[in-house]
Amino acid sequence: GGCVHLCLPVPHGRSCVCASGRTRECFPTILDGPQSVNATVFTSVTFRCQVDSKGFDVNVEILKNGVSVYSRSYASSSQHQLRLVTASFTLSSVAANDGGSYTCKATNSYG
Repeated sequence: GGCVHLCLPVPHGRSCVCASGRTRECFPTILDGPQSVNATVFTSVTFRCQVDSKGFDVNVEILKNGVSVYSRSYASSSQHQLRLVTASFTLSSVAANDGGSYTCKATNSYG
């Protein structure tokens, strides 16, 4: 803590430099993504994505074959520093064309 809103990205790096000179990670990290599922038509299936936001606002997307099917932004505040975020996307009645590769993408203002 202490420099959440004062960090600037270090070019070509995975960290930020704070006004104090301290370095810290600032890019979100996907800790767990959608698991492989064999679903029966007309059943329900939920895909989850857990992200470490590193204390910054973060946008989490769940993609099907590279196309976004779910997107949500999560905000930190001065009272509550956001770290772990779990996004979930539910197909309430699976159809044959729902098959595909489901992945997660997490971004913030740093990358």
